[in-house]
Amino acid sequence: MEFKAGDRVHVLRLDGEKVDFYATLKDVGDNIFDLIDCSDSHYDDIGISKETDEDFGINKLDYYRPLIKLSEEQQIKKLSKLGKRLFNQLEQEDTEPPEVQYIESENKVELDNHYIVEVKKGLYVEEVGSNNHFKFTKDIKKAHVYNYKESNIRHAELVDGRIVPIKRHIEV
Repeated sequence: MEFKAGDRVHVLRLDGEKVDFYATLKDVGDNIFDLIDCSDSHYDDIGISKETDEDFGINKLDYYRPLIKLSEEQQIKKLSKLGKRLFNQLEQEDTEPPEVQYIESENKVELDNHYIVEVKKGLYVEEVGSNNHFKFTKDIKKAHVYNYKESNIRHAELVDGRIVPIKRHIEV
């Protein structure tokens, strides 16, 4: 198979060491790609041999294989199952309700509506990485804030969460 810049790959060998992570290839030279958007950020911007180089192969210095392309429906089902598993694990933990803070000022201005994704009561999406890898938080202050309701619908669906409007104010 011929790889090209922008391909998402499963890296299994790097510099002679067995590894297991996902990355996107970036072309930087005749016989080398750089790894970017790695599922393990430790490997970001590290060079790896192209498949045409003698160091590339299953038992050589570097080896990676293409990702199997899943349909969007298959991806959603896979991520939905993962979200449900995480939800069930976290539901078993004791959770404290989020602390609500009020501003006692007459000089406050309400900002436009913003939205967050609540996975379950007291658990929010904090960060969304490449390939829809989610990081969760119990601290509502750390929750990822979306400016438009439409922009987080897909994320909410992927983790079986719900879109929650929030009101934010600033003091003037």
